[in-house]
Amino acid sequence: MRRVLAAAAVAALTISAPAQAGDDPLAPMAFLAGACWKGEFPGGGGVTDTHCFEAVNGGRGLRDRHVVEGAPDAYAGETLYRWDSAAGSIRYAYDASDGGHSEGTARAIEGGLGFEDSYLGADGSRLTMRARWIREGGDAYVATTEALEGGTWKSKFKVRFTRVETPGTVDPAFPDVRDSSYREADGWGVIQLSTVVRAPAARIWAALSTAQGWERWSVKRAWVDFRLGGMIETSYSETATQGAPANIRNRIEAYAPGRMLTIRNVQAPPGFPNAEDFAQTVTTILLTPRPDGSTEVTVTGVGFRPGASFDDLYAKFRMGNAWTLQNLKRTMEAP
Repeated sequence: MRRVLAAAAVAALTISAPAQAGDDPLAPMAFLAGACWKGEFPGGGGVTDTHCFEAVNGGRGLRDRHVVEGAPDAYAGETLYRWDSAAGSIRYAYDASDGGHSEGTARAIEGGLGFEDSYLGADGSRLTMRARWIREGGDAYVATTEALEGGTWKSKFKVRFTRVETPGTVDPAFPDVRDSSYREADGWGVIQLSTVVRAPAARIWAALSTAQGWERWSVKRAWVDFRLGGMIETSYSETATQGAPANIRNRIEAYAPGRMLTIRNVQAPPGFPNAEDFAQTVTTILLTPRPDGSTEVTVTGVGFRPGASFDDLYAKFRMGNAWTLQNLKRTMEAP
């Protein structure tokens, strides 16, 4: 039953493909990006499936993160949709939190999309699925799913998905920051914020990897030892000195030159609430160059477990990271 639900979750959200590639073959998907959709599986058991979409790779793909709740074992998964010009269709790959995987190819049909899907469960079992997805206005669509059993196609689910959330800005004070934060199936929080900066990635990287860069856009004083295991030490006080106990120290956990930086806090200012819990989280800054010369900057924080202290940290840094992104954007775009 679980693998049918997992496969159906993918089938339910394969989206309308154009008859021809055109300049923007993923344009029929545009209404999904930046929104969440929720449907309840039939049977009255209260099993729901919620999907949240975001455009990726400069609009050349669409990422779908979903969570199934109410089942005996709640689980989640992620699908990446892309246009395959050689096949003339939308292709996707899905990975589930329980180890399942599927791949499929979509084709345009009247009112939506038809496709076939091959699902491989973590236990090695296989399932062939097909589905139709029909849109109902701008805020709903109906997915009908069938499975191939004993050489015969058998109806499995008919689920109506409705728009339940439109992730926008974290706060009106940060109008240029997109919030796609979410919670994983086990309840752990993921802070995920992004913005587009009209500046090349190299310029932004210098702002993240040098003391001068940090002092330009973020803090009053900075000392940077940029290497694996090195420290980014900062202070909002102009009179701060290196090594002071009130400084903020973040250890460099990983990096890819010019593209990615992962840090972990190892020293918070005295009296900072839940500092020990915060040290169990990590933050990654990803720079994605765009064809027009701008850069998409994404900040992702992970490690926020369920619980009051982590909930407080999650809320604090969801806002704090939004401020950081907004300030970075404005500084990098200034003449």
